[in-house]
Amino acid sequence: MFHELMLKVHALTPISMGGYDQQIEHRINGQQILEPPRPTSIRGVWRWWIRAFAAGVAFDIGLDEVSAAIEVAHELLGSAGRDGESKRSEFQIVTTGPAARAIDLSEESRYRGIARIKLLRGARCTAYDSGYSFSIRVRSLCKNEEKVRAGFSTIICSLLLSGVGKMSRRGFGSLSIDVDSSLDAFRKKWRAIVSDATNLRDAEAIKRGIKEAIDETRETIRPLIRRLKPSRRRAEDRAILPRVCSVAEKPVEKMRGLVPAEVYFAVWEGDALAALKRINDLCTRASYGSIPCKLLKLSRPREAAEPARVKKHPVCILGLPRKVGYTGYEILDRSVLRRANPVVFKILASGDGRTCVVATTLVSSDWPNALKWRGGRGSPVKIDLDEDKIADVMEEVRKHLGQYEFKEAWPDGKGLNLK
Repeated sequence: MFHELMLKVHALTPISMGGYDQQIEHRINGQQILEPPRPTSIRGVWRWWIRAFAAGVAFDIGLDEVSAAIEVAHELLGSAGRDGESKRSEFQIVTTGPAARAIDLSEESRYRGIARIKLLRGARCTAYDSGYSFSIRVRSLCKNEEKVRAGFSTIICSLLLSGVGKMSRRGFGSLSIDVDSSLDAFRKKWRAIVSDATNLRDAEAIKRGIKEAIDETRETIRPLIRRLKPSRRRAEDRAILPRVCSVAEKPVEKMRGLVPAEVYFAVWEGDALAALKRINDLCTRASYGSIPCKLLKLSRPREAAEPARVKKHPVCILGLPRKVGYTGYEILDRSVLRRANPVVFKILASGDGRTCVVATTLVSSDWPNALKWRGGRGSPVKIDLDEDKIADVMEEVRKHLGQYEFKEAWPDGKGLNLK
């Protein structure tokens, strides 16, 4: 039986993803060719969230989250080779869209003032501009309805919770999505969920839509977990954080009831561009009042952080950047190259002078044990990371989100401002 999911998407913020060399435009035989958004880029986001959802469901019922993440992603999207075994994906993605002008984010005056673009220091970064619309068609010949529902649910939910392309954790590549509901009740249900989650006139509807999207996706993953039967978590692992990012709701033992995943939303005045700038300001030390500044207790922008503060409040947990020149972080554990921000910001909807932003916070232990940090002056400082420090920083981050009008949507869905 042939299954198909059609999503019509609209770029709320620039999408920086392109062809084999990450560029959108290529000149072939003297002709300028504009490529549509790459299906492989969307598949990469999809696979990441499949792993996060599978790990979360497994963690909550006492199963090994790492093996569950690998097994479910392998089952749905296949792999080139795993333990000598390759498997074909159950799904095919096709993207179609009209021709559009590629822009260079470092040269566009609208985006040059955004903190993340400033870090490019003039380097070329091509993107589809906000306003670009295209279609994502997901097809499957799979006869297993459980797999089809899990696959379709995870791709819709992944595009609700995160953007696509480079810098997507800071709001770039945010898409509004429209689910074609002309086929069956399953798609109609998802269309209603998306409609609630993007209803800028009703905060309760947004909260309900986000919660239903996550709960529905977890429920479609659950039968696959039961059938694949990943191993149980070891007894010594049950009191620690998940070893990978997990959309899990079960509080962690001996961690003061810390929940591995919490999702928040805020409705801000202004358009999507204003929200994009604000998101990036929240994430950089160069902006006074940002989350890193609050964690380090800095009193003014660009204030030099004292080594003792950096050691006590490791803001590297908000994303571990590469070392730049003689300053920044150096990872001493050579098995870890880089670690992305565990707080994912995404612009969910925008219109009539209002914009809804969703923030997903994920607490896990997959960090290097030791780092070396060097500021603008002085000797390097060694930073030791353990689960207690990771949990402490993420608890602080979640508290600070409440100061930026964020309300909790999942797992509790109370919708109350954080204290």
